[in-house]
Amino acid sequence: MSKVSICISPIVCRYLFLHNLSRWHYSTIEPFARYWSSTPTRLTDEEREAIAAWGALEKRNFQKTKSFLAQRYVQGGLSVIERKRILKLFAPLEPRFQFHYRQQHLNMVTVARYLKTVPLGNVLRQTSLLYGKELRSGPIYVTLSHDAARQAGGMSLGNKTILQFGDYILKSRNEEVLSILFHEMTHEATVEHLMPARVSIKLPKLFSGTPEEYIDEIIHQAVWGEIGLLSQRYFKLSEQEVSRRKIKLTRALSEPFRSMTMDAFTIRPILQICLKEKASITHRTVESILRVIKRTKI
Repeated sequence: MSKVSICISPIVCRYLFLHNLSRWHYSTIEPFARYWSSTPTRLTDEEREAIAAWGALEKRNFQKTKSFLAQRYVQGGLSVIERKRILKLFAPLEPRFQFHYRQQHLNMVTVARYLKTVPLGNVLRQTSLLYGKELRSGPIYVTLSHDAARQAGGMSLGNKTILQFGDYILKSRNEEVLSILFHEMTHEATVEHLMPARVSIKLPKLFSGTPEEYIDEIIHQAVWGEIGLLSQRYFKLSEQEVSRRKIKLTRALSEPFRSMTMDAFTIRPILQICLKEKASITHRTVESILRVIKRTKI
């Protein structure tokens, strides 16, 4: 497998800065928005107007393309006219962005250097074996955050990964950043081709995807994530620790993430069989998962 590249792009940082400030989608991170809106000063009227305009632009773009503007940018899908329009819209927020970017840039470089030492190829190989398909990761972008050790985030944009850990202070294990990285960089793994023609389940509130996408997501959470099986193996976590984390997460998270965590935990035993037998997920595996999830939704 080719080496995974770790990047710091001011443009991608700007997109994620606006994405979070606009709070237009459930993937935005509220503590980031609150802090960036009040530091170094409170938002001006011009800045508020720019953020509102960005939110409206993002909603129209998402309704039309089912993707974020940041995703279209990193995949080369934005026209020159669109990029110029976005730069003009961003202009009132540039001083605020530069304040935070200058504060975190050196630390982002430190985080990126560390990530280059992590055996990411092994993560891809283990995931490829379980899903029965070779995975390749595109670039990983380190972007701005606030108090990342307590609340940070990641995002999969096609085969590219956004890692919002700009102010994360490295430790001995660095589980906070690695668990999110492993989850997001393997998000291209899917079992949709193993699902029946029509999947009918009750979806949690605020989940905007299809039933097929929901099943894909909870399987992925049960593989890589805070309660994921491969995460448990990588970080050498006991069953008791995984159960403790599940309880903590379901108390702390809001919907749809609370339901997704609970369902991911429920299907772990089914996926554990695949890992023990060093086998890939099959139609039968997915059928078992669907039966279990349907029972929990009654």
